[in-house]
Amino acid sequence: MSSEEYMVSGEIIKCQNLEKRYCNRVSIREWIEMGLLRNKGSREAVKTALEDINISIHRGESVGIIGRNGSGKSTLLQMISGVLTPTKGEVVVNGRVGALLELGSGFSPDFTGRENIIINAAIHGLKKNEIRSRIDKIIEFADIGDAIDKPVRTYSSGMILRVAFAVMVNLDVDILIIDEALSVGDAVYAKKCAKAIKDFKKEGTLILVSHDMNAISSVCDRAIWIDSGRIKSDGKVGEQISRYTRFCYEEALRKREIINLKMQTLNRGCVETKITDYSDLVERHWQIGDYGAKGALIIGTEIDGKNSVEPVAVVCGDMVSFRVYVKAISALSNMMVGYLLKDQWDQILWGENSRNQKVGEAIAGEVYVVEFKFVMPLLPGETYIVSVGVSCGDSSDPQVMHYRENAFIIKPILNNEEVYGLVGIPLTEVSARKVKVFESDIEEKLCEGLNFAEKEVEN
Repeated sequence: MSSEEYMVSGEIIKCQNLEKRYCNRVSIREWIEMGLLRNKGSREAVKTALEDINISIHRGESVGIIGRNGSGKSTLLQMISGVLTPTKGEVVVNGRVGALLELGSGFSPDFTGRENIIINAAIHGLKKNEIRSRIDKIIEFADIGDAIDKPVRTYSSGMILRVAFAVMVNLDVDILIIDEALSVGDAVYAKKCAKAIKDFKKEGTLILVSHDMNAISSVCDRAIWIDSGRIKSDGKVGEQISRYTRFCYEEALRKREIINLKMQTLNRGCVETKITDYSDLVERHWQIGDYGAKGALIIGTEIDGKNSVEPVAVVCGDMVSFRVYVKAISALSNMMVGYLLKDQWDQILWGENSRNQKVGEAIAGEVYVVEFKFVMPLLPGETYIVSVGVSCGDSSDPQVMHYRENAFIIKPILNNEEVYGLVGIPLTEVSARKVKVFESDIEEKLCEGLNFAEKEVEN
């Protein structure tokens, strides 16, 4: 079936009934144990990497693919980019694809970085004159100095990534596919990559695989969650990240409960007690989307004494008091309460917890209030979401008792303040004055990183 026959207007990628299976040969012992010898069957065990995948991506979308290791994310990207062929179904791509998949894939270790740039650009369809006109720009973006003319086998993983990414962002592609590549590299390079991706998003279609949920939420407007080779859910990036995070926690909790089945929970910082007497309380305060072990409950939140059931207006630059009320269902050691503030794209702007102000052991049945006081930063958006949580045990590996993703909404009031960036910091003072600098000390002071000897100039 041709792309024109079933791709609707605006679609740039369509996966229909996609399936990918691999045949792994098993050992003689495994063959016997599986009973295949008796049945005279094949020694090839079939593994299904992807099954029943139906995806439609429109031109201009930025899509994040999330899921646990081994869920099939990379396999899907490889089929979309044409590296793998599906066992069943069809992938239709209506545009040129630039794919940054496994680190260093497509690079010959014995060729220099410059030679690999030329080869990769040619593979992606660039002609000699186009490569010649862009190679200096690609090398400048990679920024690895004289190493560009040395064999790639002498490169670090970060250097390989720099060269590979530099090639991709300088190609005339309609679709850019990135598989975990942004997790390598220093802060300066990561910033350069982020700017390049934002520039590409203005006209192109982006598909990003990452375990960094902040990267997904800041770059993508849609997320597809894949688990065990199937699509678990597909929708707005914030909603999918919340579902996936909750699922990962519940899976970790289930495994932990199995491991600790015959151990005293006291050894991990929590003392188990039955919560059957609090079933009505749990039902009353447990909202859709909440997760945790239910050893403690968040029973209320306040901002400046106002109940936060409805969106609360806060004045940026003013002192704010934020309270979280927690009821201990079990006796908890090292109880800790924290919050995160996120913008409308689900990016975490900042967070804080009571780690340094230890509550100590919480007594079962008692109610505790943890109060956070701070100057509200300058927030340029219309609304922001605050998530709250309570945990116990070792701070390096805490057990979440109750986590509420969308505890309340705040509406910042800026009072005509200008904000540059995601968050502005309220200034207490800005001053300017004329000074006389002793020039003899300038070089020494600069080298030592010290302030100049100053003498204020009288007006």
